[in-house]
Amino acid sequence: MKNIFPFLFLILMFSCTEKKVSYVEFIGEAQGTTFYISYYDSLETDYSADIQQILENFDQELSTYKPGSVINQFNNNEIDSFPLNTEYFEKCCFLSSHMKEYTQGYFDFGLQNLILASKKYEKLGKVIPKNLRDSILQIPTTFFGSNWLMKLDKRIKFNFNAIAQGYSVDVLSDFLESNGVMNYMVEIGGEIRVKGINDKGELWTVSLEAPNSTRDDRKVQKMIAVDNKAVVTSGSYRKFKEIDGIKYSHAINPKTGLGVTHNLLSVSIICEKAAVADALATAFLVMGKEKTIQFLDANNKYKVSLLFIEVDSNNEYESSTFGDFEQYEF
Repeated sequence: MKNIFPFLFLILMFSCTEKKVSYVEFIGEAQGTTFYISYYDSLETDYSADIQQILENFDQELSTYKPGSVINQFNNNEIDSFPLNTEYFEKCCFLSSHMKEYTQGYFDFGLQNLILASKKYEKLGKVIPKNLRDSILQIPTTFFGSNWLMKLDKRIKFNFNAIAQGYSVDVLSDFLESNGVMNYMVEIGGEIRVKGINDKGELWTVSLEAPNSTRDDRKVQKMIAVDNKAVVTSGSYRKFKEIDGIKYSHAINPKTGLGVTHNLLSVSIICEKAAVADALATAFLVMGKEKTIQFLDANNKYKVSLLFIEVDSNNEYESSTFGDFEQYEF
């Protein structure tokens, strides 16, 4: 999703105690948004150059906004097959394929054709026609992967925006852990993964933004404290288009080809991996609350905890939870 919302989270760390250890902080820009990384290393090692290189390599492979990226070459048929030696692209393909299967198609990384066509019609104040939608949806989201990765249909165009940001959070978190860092926060565009404690000796705390929050007037819906978890939110309250009096979410339903119109404004997910949380947040925003709960009651493979925020008929916001979300609240 991705996802895509740099202001979806407010990161708050409260304590009345004095600072006991020095944490390294790194702030910058990547993937069209901002990132914040804080970690404790006993030698105060500066990994900023490594982190910057990882992010640059990541964009070079997975950014649809970067000319010449691997995904753009793949989408444009400049390359339609290559050995599996890219660092991130093929891993994202296989992870995305798995998440599509797990979510019964509600997460779909093959919607780039539909996204591009929809934007053209949105500029005209129109919804993409059904016959065009149906035609695009018939393009298979399939690839062959063994020793080589290649398209099975040259019309296929991938878009990893609903999973790549979370995946990059995991990549950086795993990099820190591989260097012995066990206390850290990695945040990119509001998608977070944490482990251990912060510089105040407390669990990392995250406040989930209320739908009526603005950049000038920040409001909090819930506050949570987590350890060794990822936290991702996907929401429609800022990203939508109103056409003929109907609000269409940026989240496209792969079954219909249209942005969803139900009253679920956002879904926040707590689980172990940010890439999984990213993909599921998109899928569940598309499904809606009722269908999501039915889905998870049947198969909560990743043991997720959720916060739903909906809008009722009186335009009031309502929040509800699934799983053991309450144990993280304070």
